[in-house]
Amino acid sequence: MSKVVGISKWKQILSDCSFAIVVEENLSSQLIDEERKLVQTPNAVSGDKASTESEKTNLLLDLAEKEILGYFRLVAKREAG
Repeated sequence: MSKVVGISKWKQILSDCSFAIVVEENLSSQLIDEERKLVQTPNAVSGDKASTESEKTNLLLDLAEKEILGYFRLVAKREAG
């Protein structure tokens, strides 16, 4: 079963595996911007698939805007040792 974890958990996993985070970026606003563009773009998918995709995009936007879901970039470097 899949499990969603927060950014702090990912940072802890990297740290536990002897990685040092060298870049940490919150790109959630870019995710929201890109998804909003997709909502406004005519969809090549028709019928029920388009409706389903639209529902998924709206859910993603809702969760991202409430800061429940985010898009982050972590770059880590293996620590010497």
